[in-house]
Amino acid sequence: MKSSSDAAAPCTLLPWDTQFFGFPIGRVTAERVDAAAGARVLAWCDENAVRCLYFLCDPNDDDSVSFAEQSAFHMVDIRITMTARFHDRPRATTEVKEGAQRGSAIDPQLVVRKARAEDGSDLVGIAEANYETTRFSWDKHFDRDKARELYRVWIERSVNGWADRTLVVERAGVALGFVTLHLDGPRARIGLVGIDKDAQGRGVGGALIAAALDDVRAHGNDEIEVTTQGRNVAAQALYQGAGFRASDLRVWYHRWFAR
Repeated sequence: MKSSSDAAAPCTLLPWDTQFFGFPIGRVTAERVDAAAGARVLAWCDENAVRCLYFLCDPNDDDSVSFAEQSAFHMVDIRITMTARFHDRPRATTEVKEGAQRGSAIDPQLVVRKARAEDGSDLVGIAEANYETTRFSWDKHFDRDKARELYRVWIERSVNGWADRTLVVERAGVALGFVTLHLDGPRARIGLVGIDKDAQGRGVGGALIAAALDDVRAHGNDEIEVTTQGRNVAAQALYQGAGFRASDLRVWYHRWFAR
């Protein structure tokens, strides 16, 4: 098997995905692939015994879309990147601290605070229920239990330090949602957002994202981005309401190989 670090390779092996799902998984390095590059992609997959290949495709390039359509790829998701900039947003006056009250006009009893280790089980339940329409759940080749477990592992790792910050929104001591934040560089990034099913549409998400934006601004970041799914209209509306605007669109394709 060739090294996944080969700079000239048209694809890369994904160690974490491969280990988690239990078979070789790769990703096309470029977002634009013409016919000649496509032939190299498929040859690389054969050489590396890849079973599943991800391709994040630029839909504005006809050659790339044609390669995917003619090479047995299946479209599994539309990735929308949304960005909020802080130049016209009032600077936050306080940080989100342990137990800090950040109520909303809709529900002043809501509290947004930093996550604690003991939040794990509550956040896992929220995460698993919120990610049933992701590309891993949408692609029926993946085991549904494993696809759900992926987000359990993701939130557990985030709380334990993989994310720079995890915020929890609660009411009367009951966790209703969370957001994970990565604060690297001038542009911060939202990783995961999860809202309890019974709390959706009640201002919980809006209060959580507003607190996250204030926290990121107080940290010194100039802007923040989040990626969401084209099929997740509710999430898009939540981010738009918080001042995010669409800044990029890509299409996720998966190609499966019989091994």
